[in-house]
Amino acid sequence: MAEMLKIRWSSRGLNSRSPRFRMACSTSIKFTLLAILLIIHTELRIVNGPKDPSGRPKIPLDLRANSKVYTLDERERMDGLTVGQIAQEARVDAWTVRFYEKEGLLPKAKRTSSGYRLHGPEIAERIRFIKKAQHLGLRLEEIREILDLSDRGSCPCGHVRQVLKSKLAELARKISDLHAVQSRIRTVLSQSRRFGVRPTGKALCPTIMGGAKGKKTKEASK
Repeated sequence: MAEMLKIRWSSRGLNSRSPRFRMACSTSIKFTLLAILLIIHTELRIVNGPKDPSGRPKIPLDLRANSKVYTLDERERMDGLTVGQIAQEARVDAWTVRFYEKEGLLPKAKRTSSGYRLHGPEIAERIRFIKKAQHLGLRLEEIREILDLSDRGSCPCGHVRQVLKSKLAELARKISDLHAVQSRIRTVLSQSRRFGVRPTGKALCPTIMGGAKGKKTKEASK
């Protein structure tokens, strides 16, 4: 610092040993030391100063040019996505995000000091997985088991294959039952011509009761 001032003052034709030069050097050094002390003081205030609810030190306002001042809540919201942002990312509505969290399919959201619910950005991909699993006919409890396996660090793919095979067998049984119902309906409609369209006696509807009677008689004959 003194050498820089010496060159600067010499270029002006001033003696570097003059009292004015010595005074300038002393003043410049004092300002430099003051700036260093101010920086150290600010750092100590950050480390030893008050903490926010998450335990992080509260950063004093940065008043330099082009700086931006953030509130505590804004800084907290930088660490995650709100329910609305997650819903937009996953292409669902906010109600779905809250419902999945309530059902235990999503980890509990953390809250900011002003009450905003924040999720990690990976939650959007988790929601997309849940929706695709539902489209395959998986129930929420089945999806929850798969997610729990993954959360515990296990690969859920083997379990998923078993669940899908069971689902396929269940669908086959349901299709068979539907075919049986379809056949009974056709039988009842074909037999309804002989019972008329008005109730007789205690029968509420000859179409249903007649078909039931015919089915009962057929089963009894077996």
